[in-house]
Amino acid sequence: MSQSAVLKEIFRDTISIRMPGAASTCRELSKLQLRRHRCLLLLFRISSRGSFDHFGKTYNVSRIINADSTFNEVEYKAYSPLFLSTTFAISYGLSFASITATLTHAFLYFRKQIYTQARRAMNEQPDIHARLMCHYPQVPEWWYATIFRE
Repeated sequence: MSQSAVLKEIFRDTISIRMPGAASTCRELSKLQLRRHRCLLLLFRISSRGSFDHFGKTYNVSRIINADSTFNEVEYKAYSPLFLSTTFAISYGLSFASITATLTHAFLYFRKQIYTQARRAMNEQPDIHARLMCHYPQVPEWWYATIFRE
């Protein structure tokens, strides 16, 4: 069997990404990652949302979890490290980066407005909602502790 036939068989179930921008960047980064680790190319799909063991099979999480749902490090080392597809790992990382970038952008570009509005809100008259709510009694703190306990 030729190499192209093997690759077609491996990637026949992959998700085709046809979006410009971040998706194409993710696809290009994943191709570079797989070129670095050619042996992994034969085991893992380039784009998948699942997790895999070292044989390329679906990761069996129940093998590394104790009966009380805690992590069992000995079984983890005996079983397999967790492998993610390249595009899944990159998109996961980029999602955390986008949250950080959004908060950083808001701080850098809107910090003066946020600060001004926060200071102004402390000194202004209460709005209609606050005036309506002042007629109701305050909820005791222990109610929150009861509702939101673990």
